[in-house]
Formats: sequence, structure tokens, C-alpha cells
Amino acid sequence: MCSAKKKWLSNDIFFLLKDGAIYLWDYRNHIQFQISVSEFERLVTFSTGDFVSDTADDVSIDSSGVLCEVKPTDDWGWDVLSKIFHIGTSHPNPPTPDKPEMYIEYAKSYLDFCKSIHKNEPNIFLIKGGKKTLLPPPNLSAIKEASLWETLLARHTCRDFFDTPISISSLATILYGTLADKKETDYDAPIGAQKFGFRRTSPSAGGLQATEGYVWVQNVEDLDPGIYHYICEQHTLERVRDLPPEVLSTYLCGQHWANNLAFAIFFSHLVLTSFGGNTRTLAPIVPCCSTLDIYHKLQIY
Repeated sequence: MCSAKKKWLSNDIFFLLKDGAIYLWDYRNHIQFQISVSEFERLVTFSTGDFVSDTADDVSIDSSGVLCEVKPTDDWGWDVLSKIFHIGTSHPNPPTPDKPEMYIEYAKSYLDFCKSIHKNEPNIFLIKGGKKTLLPPPNLSAIKEASLWETLLARHTCRDFFDTPISISSLATILYGTLADKKETDYDAPIGAQKFGFRRTSPSAGGLQATEGYVWVQNVEDLDPGIYHYICEQHTLERVRDLPPEVLSTYLCGQHWANNLAFAIFFSHLVLTSFGGNTRTLAPIVPCCSTLDIYHKLQIY
């Protein structure tokens, strides 16, 4: 029998109504429950504090871990959505003390996990099926001769774009430096490691490289206007569709200075590739970090 103790509903939850069902999402502990209408009504009561009784609903709610013995305070300071994202994408386990004696055990556990998913390797190369355009070789000499320090100093925000064409060679060099498969840097071969995934100039966990590049082409020499997908393994563009009738700024929150861009590169992330088909990953922030890393490399080029 539950003791008559006053408890409050946690602030770290939200409710989802779908197809006539009610779901409670405890985003701090990454746990979801489907609840009844009567349980929902009790949770509303617990949000202002109430005593836990020995009814089936109260016992179920109390055992779920969403009640607090002390009235929770909310000192987040920002909007609720940012709180859900920040806490919901954090690792659920607290930091653990360093235990050198466990290093070998950790390594064995990781290898066992790799073996368990070996037969279900995700497809890491996306092909859309459109008409292909083989890009010219990148101008690697220009990249190698450029000073990294001078390049970083020269970076600045630009709002002045002119309706002038850019060479397809320049586009090819930018795409290659940012997104292409760097076949010439196979560091794993000498140590006999089994290769999976591929290398770019930006890191990616497991070499999965789940970020894809799409190019909005408006004024590139020897390339018809349209939207293209960059096939990184082949250094090739495949046509996805014609440009929409709307100007580019329509899709950039009205940033009208972008309308005269010769081309624009957009990034997307294949979540199923990144997490091996696990659609309930605890870390959706990982794709954001991976894509931002590539974006910063693009700015350098």
C-alpha cells in the first residue's frame, strides 16, 4: 500500500495525443508511457501537488518515476521547446568514475556490439536516380597553396551577390573539398582494419558520413539550372528537379540578398544511416554537430 505522501509532477515531461491515445514522454529519463484518461486526469492533479493513494492509477503513476517528493522549480529561463531539445538530446546516464581496470572490458563490449550489427550495415551511399553530370577534377593545387591562416582571416559575412556566372570547376572544387570521398587517405589499410564507410575532410562517427549535399544551381557555366544531388563517391552531380518558380529567398526566411547567388549548397542528414536504422536514438543532436562540421569546412573553401 502506498503511503499517504504528497508528491508533485515532474517538470521534465510532455504529453502527446495521437490516434485517440495519450502518451506521456519523460524526456529527462528517455522513457515513454501510454496512459489512460483517468491517469491523465490524476497527473493534472499532481501538477499542483497531491497525496499518493493506494488506487491502481496512483500506484502506476508513482512507480513510473514521474513524481517528485519536493515541488519542482523551473529555472531554465528560456522557452520550453529549447529545454526539451537540450535535455532530451543529452545522455541519460551521469558521468561515471574512471576505472582503468575496466578498459579491456569496455573494448570487448564494443567489439561484441560491432559484431552484433555487422550483418545489418546501413547503405551509406544515396543515389537519387537522376541524370548524371560528371564534374571536372578539383583544383587541388589552389587548395594546397592557400594559407589556412590567411583563409581564416579572410572569411567574412557576405551580403553582396551579383548575377554573374561561376565556373563549374570552382563548384567541383568546393564540393570535392567539402563532401567527396577521400579515397587517397585510407589510414586503416596498413593496420588491417576492416573498412566501412569513407573519409571526408570532416569527421564522422563510424565513417558513416550521413550528411548529403544538394546544390541549387542558378548560374554555373556548363550546367543547366536546377536542383542537384552530389554523389560523393563518384564526384558527380545527379539532377533532382527543375528550380521552383519561387526565388531562392523564399526558402531562406526572406533573405533576399541570396537571390543572385550563382549556386547554393544545402545539407540534409540521413538519420537511418547515421544510427543504423534506430529511429529512437537518444542523441538526435549528433546529426546537427556532424552537419555543422561540414558546413564550417564549406566556408573555408
